[in-house]
Amino acid sequence: MKKKITLAFILVALLLTGCEKISETDGGYFRIVSPYINVCNNGELYSDNNSRLLFCDFEAMRTAYICAKPNCPHIDENSCSAFGMEHHPILYGGNIYYFTYDIYMNDEREYQFVTHINKADPDGTNRKEIYKIDGLSISVGDRIIVDGSTIYFTAEDVEFDEYGSSTNYTVGYLCSYDFESGEFENMVEIYKGYSSGDWVYGIWNGKIYYHTSVSENKIDWDSIDIGTDDVMSLYTLKHYCLNIADKNVSENDLPEPLYIGEGYYIYTTENGICLKPENGYDIFIDNFKAETGLLYILNGYVISSDGKICADIKTGKVYKINPEYASESFFYEPVHYLNERFILKKPMSNIEDITDMYISVRESEYIVEEIV
Repeated sequence: MKKKITLAFILVALLLTGCEKISETDGGYFRIVSPYINVCNNGELYSDNNSRLLFCDFEAMRTAYICAKPNCPHIDENSCSAFGMEHHPILYGGNIYYFTYDIYMNDEREYQFVTHINKADPDGTNRKEIYKIDGLSISVGDRIIVDGSTIYFTAEDVEFDEYGSSTNYTVGYLCSYDFESGEFENMVEIYKGYSSGDWVYGIWNGKIYYHTSVSENKIDWDSIDIGTDDVMSLYTLKHYCLNIADKNVSENDLPEPLYIGEGYYIYTTENGICLKPENGYDIFIDNFKAETGLLYILNGYVISSDGKICADIKTGKVYKINPEYASESFFYEPVHYLNERFILKKPMSNIEDITDMYISVRESEYIVEEIV
């Protein structure tokens, strides 16, 4: 038990250290916060199935709940501060920011969402609401961009019927909030329709790239077999970019992106992939399979999950990933590179305990022979 108490205090202290850089990834680029990735401060925040927030410190490869209360069993949401911060927890400036929401009836007796932006100490205590967004909701599964002190996110105006049930008609907006100034901005409407949505890729050359999927007609989901019917035929899919400086939206005239991050815009070519840097010449890598957006850039390598391969960006050489960490049945997700080691997140089938999600491997163990 003493070891458990000490570990909790150590990890909370680690959240406090380096707070001036926790809003950035290595190199000062934006980072993505979603239920699937939230790397920050040489570690990662994530939630379990009981809405409890944890942090894994990649320096020590230790994980603990965000709670510094001695001997806390982390089972009572009224006394344990690990509960209630699962909606996009964001580390910035030595604090944890997160969202909560409610549905209420306005003065016109119409149902609508209200979203709260909240702030807490790094141990989850001293919580307070710092901003309220009336009429809009933020999906728990969305991708939020963290760029310095500013976050960019999609928020929806959800239509309700007279009984308080959603009609599935929504209007989506791209919004921002600045942790330093406290300023919220509804920048632009990006879609409206039934069962519609979007995917935010990231920022490249001062623009936010995203796509939208919109259905102009209400979809009868009870008559659709998702396993066999062509659901996407019901939608119109378009790719856009928003210039952050002037808020101008235009259709994306570049090839559809696979991945945007670390200063690169990546798309597929006939023979492999192309990496477009923000400054400099395009980099073409042949014999590189990347059919999905599951790409990662770490330590100068671009890594593909579906091909179980990686490529040295400088040389263009393509390598196999050790089958111990990438096979047809599982893939260890590379989430960070620290102290000459790759930090890998285990596939769900290999996780026995929620506090044991990561492993650390040397580059020579992870990347094996060259593909020629």
